[in-house]
Amino acid sequence: MVLPFAEGGLPPVFCVATGGEAPFFKGSWQALAALPGIQLQSQTLRSAAMRYVVWALRLVVFIAVLMFALKNTGPVAVNFFGDYVVRDVPLIVVMLAVFVLGALFGLLLTVPGSLRRRREAARLRRENERLQAEAAALAGNAPQQPVAPETIAPMSPL
Repeated sequence: MVLPFAEGGLPPVFCVATGGEAPFFKGSWQALAALPGIQLQSQTLRSAAMRYVVWALRLVVFIAVLMFALKNTGPVAVNFFGDYVVRDVPLIVVMLAVFVLGALFGLLLTVPGSLRRRREAARLRRENERLQAEAAALAGNAPQQPVAPETIAPMSPL
């Protein structure tokens, strides 16, 4: 079982129980590490290892695409509408052009949803500020410093 654990200015640490269920632990990380059957792993170490895995996968994909491109350099004729033909175009150029056009169309399809989410976030932000000002006016107090969500509702174990 993996439990989130962090203290003060230390980086986030995960508690890994090696045997059975481990309860959520509040205290110093040294005391947690002293418990039997408990291992601590830093999230920063996991993310660093994951970065190496992601870069290795990117390298493998790049090499596969490069090998595919080198095997498909032969000239082809590209037929457009209206009997317009472009002859002797390398196949890899055609494939790259189609890939770029597909990526652009894909990005264009995501724009409306992104704009909608941005507008909704701005609307909710304005509503939140309005409600905070209204609550401060009802309480008769000046606006206070914002409270961190963890202060009101502590994070629960995963």
